[in-house]
Amino acid sequence: VDEYRNGSVDPAQFPDQIATMGLTAMVLIFHPKLVSDFNFACEGLGQWDGHPAWQVHFAQRVDRPNRLRAYVIAQNYYSVPLKGRVWIDAGTYQVRRLESELMKPVPTIALAQEYMAIDYGPVQFHTPTKQLWLPLDAEVYWARGGRRYYRRHTFSNFKVFEVQYAQQIQAPKASYCFNNTSERDI
Repeated sequence: VDEYRNGSVDPAQFPDQIATMGLTAMVLIFHPKLVSDFNFACEGLGQWDGHPAWQVHFAQRVDRPNRLRAYVIAQNYYSVPLKGRVWIDAGTYQVRRLESELMKPVPTIALAQEYMAIDYGPVQFHTPTKQLWLPLDAEVYWARGGRRYYRRHTFSNFKVFEVQYAQQIQAPKASYCFNNTSERDI
């Protein structure tokens, strides 16, 4: 998942030169390679935005590495374990909303709090059959070093890239093979 702001990833374009990146990837907690890093518990059927939705609580497992969210400060990575809740549409099984917060403060970077809320919805692409559920907007609040921050993002201009490939394996022209039946190396 690549994410750009105004066609760039330069942190200088963000307020206070603090880039809020990776919000689009948060739903990857359900990816087969990451799902085992979290504990999940279904809290029952509720509603989100007038639609029936399953409420699912999640929390980073302490015995697994945190591979989803980190702060990068002076080119050093500080992972931040998360917990939160997801609303999954009862009819389509698509994620409608994801909320997360820190499991505990991260004193090494003076991160006292973080809260994210991301809303998802269907995005129609070039053909009627090409529809994906993607993040539509996100809000992030955090407190670090005695200061509080708030950012709101609206996602748009989604692009889908497809690559088709075919592989055909055959022996090259003018090739031959043989079996070495002698005891000498050839």
